[in-house]
Amino acid sequence: MGEKRQLPVFTINYRGRIELDSLIRFIRDWLVNKNFFFNEKKHKFRTDEREVFMEADRKITGYIRWYLDIQLRGLPIHPCEIETPEGKVPGWEGNFSIDFTGYFLADWQNAWKGDFAEALDFFFRKFIMRQDLEHYYEDNLLMLIDNLRRDVQNKIGMEVVH
Repeated sequence: MGEKRQLPVFTINYRGRIELDSLIRFIRDWLVNKNFFFNEKKHKFRTDEREVFMEADRKITGYIRWYLDIQLRGLPIHPCEIETPEGKVPGWEGNFSIDFTGYFLADWQNAWKGDFAEALDFFFRKFIMRQDLEHYYEDNLLMLIDNLRRDVQNKIGMEVVH
């Protein structure tokens, strides 16, 4: 299998009110507009706790694929009403944490199988494509995750410092 490069976790910690369904829809639409395939993997709903785990992936080239993981947790939270321009809507109030992370895979299709092909792939990644992997694919994925984090902060009403 190809090389996996894990990126750091970006976290939003927020205390306040969130319209959860609207926020999940916003994240999904944001990712779909950036040509990602979106999957809500896990929903955990308890009386005072909500947890949603979302995954997204996007083919960049036949050799590189990006993956994003978003985990939203609210604990403890309780139902409330949120005032919007359209009127009052149901929401949640409490402590929320949203983690954004990602990684990319080189040779995500496992095209370079076998001893000789794997040695060529290693040489290709370490000596020919190293700069592109580090300074193009990794940096662009980091910027994309940071932009998503900032847009989510704007959506929930947090002040964003650029």
